[in-house]
Amino acid sequence: MAKELKERTEIKKKLKKKNDRISFDFSDKLAGQLRRCTADLNRLARIDRIIDKKQTLYSVDTNREAGYIEVVRNY
Repeated sequence: MAKELKERTEIKKKLKKKNDRISFDFSDKLAGQLRRCTADLNRLARIDRIIDKKQTLYSVDTNREAGYIEVVRNY
């Protein structure tokens, strides 16, 4: 089994309610990893019926100029 990202465990632990946010320093590699991670977490939330089919529980906001990546819980 593949090793889980420490950012993924941090997302699951800290983002408990609507509009919770976590910021990370920007890097292209981390941005891609976080997008894949949130896509997987959204898929699992749909399976568990936490959200509807067209909703997203977690989203990634990137700001290259300011140098940060934010993961936001939407519901």
